Amino acid sequence: MNKKIITKSTTSAAERMRHGTACESRLLMLFVFFLILSLPAFGQKKVALIIGNSSYRQGKGLFTPDNNANDVAQAVRSLGFTVQTIINGRYEEMIRGIDVFGRRTLTADEAIFFYSGHAVSYNGKNYLVPVDVDFAIPDAIPESCVEISRLFKRTGARANAFFLDACREQPFSGGSELYNLGLETELPGQSLILYASDPDVPVQDGAERNSVFTRHILTNIRTPGKDILNVAELICQGIINETRLLQFPTVLSNMTSGRMILVPGSLYSPDSSG
Repeated sequence: MNKKIITKSTTSAAERMRHGTACESRLLMLFVFFLILSLPAFGQKKVALIIGNSSYRQGKGLFTPDNNANDVAQAVRSLGFTVQTIINGRYEEMIRGIDVFGRRTLTADEAIFFYSGHAVSYNGKNYLVPVDVDFAIPDAIPESCVEISRLFKRTGARANAFFLDACREQPFSGGSELYNLGLETELPGQSLILYASDPDVPVQDGAERNSVFTRHILTNIRTPGKDILNVAELICQGIINETRLLQFPTVLSNMTSGRMILVPGSLYSPDSSG
């Protein structure tokens, strides 16, 4: 009798032990699952190309673009992007950089392109201006500057964001078809372009380390739980408020909401009360 009771008691203890172990395993699996969800863009391939041109060989150099590029590169890298950085890029260097970036985006989930420096619209086409260009020969722009459409044609990530900090005082002399950077009309699939300002309104560079545009990118790009459309809205509103309507950023987008979230939000809203 005692033996049976002891045997029965031992069996119950073993069952309880197995049950407890199973519960612990399930809890561990849930913990790992939620930990993975909380990690930013877990498992995604994310690439970025950052260009900052300050030291132009002719004319007056620019104060902030190299700082802008270095600081944005650091911020984007902290978000898990593989970053390619070009500082004071010559024509051939920028062409190679864009081509390498384009190839990387073909297998990427998210891509970011940031440019700070001079840019120009010439004969209806938009160009980024390398540091080795000759400002005295505007007719040579198609051969000496980088057409933005080249970048768009080569960018093929599932979601793409382009930041153009380039609406500055026109560096070229002469040319009846020469204008500040214009707005692009053809975007790659699932893309957003954020211009620092309207084509006819120069950006506010000031004497600080970064331009107003870049400063607000750095302030907002790590905002948790916001997709890139929300982040662009925060950037625009911050610039308009700071410059008191002197600078109007412009957004062009064909991206669907929620397509590109740089920093996932927390699993539970801090103000949720059930």
